[in-house]
Amino acid sequence: MNLILLNPNDLTDDGHVCITDPRRLTHLRDVHRSSPGDLLTVGVQGGNMGKALLKELTTERAYFQVESLNEPPPPPLPVHLVLALPRPRMLARTLEHVTALGVKEITLLHTKRVEKSYWQSPELRPDKIHQHLVLGLEQARDTQLPSVILSKGFRPFCNSNYLLC
Repeated sequence: MNLILLNPNDLTDDGHVCITDPRRLTHLRDVHRSSPGDLLTVGVQGGNMGKALLKELTTERAYFQVESLNEPPPPPLPVHLVLALPRPRMLARTLEHVTALGVKEITLLHTKRVEKSYWQSPELRPDKIHQHLVLGLEQARDTQLPSVILSKGFRPFCNSNYLLC
């Protein structure tokens, strides 16, 4: 995690941050090897980035004191990725990597070679897509989530506002 992405719900009224998500806590301990007193880069999802001082780290929570949140996120790339829906296992990796590269608009299409069963994959649930986008944002040191559009037909996509075929 190059950036500790904070959910707006993680922020307290007094300018502190409390993280209780087990994945992020494990990452802080095992990958960052953080300990109280460390100054880490943080960003609020959909907002600015900055620094926060780690005050407490236990197995149940991480408690930060926000030093600053005045850095804007990087500007979005002027790219709209249009992609035939990949296999479910590849979808997860693709969303993470594309988000890490800075793409802010992603359209997944049904094409002739896409198996119809792929559209029933649990990887297409909004919570799973969001999870993969967050992992990509953390690697990119970004806070702005991309939009993901699911289009089950190529012709409707062509007739949309995005593209004139």
